[in-house]
Amino acid sequence: MLKITLEVAKVLIHAAELRARELGIAEVIAIVDDGGNFVASHRMDHA
Repeated sequence: MLKITLEVAKVLIHAAELRARELGIAEVIAIVDDGGNFVASHRMDHA
């Protein structure tokens, strides 16, 4: 199982933001680990 470190969370956030931009939407992105523990979040402008 992949451990969700801050570095992994940053990669996931980047991928989610790119996809949101492709879809033309702004998102608030939250990353949690497999236990549901908060790791990181990112708020796009105008989200």
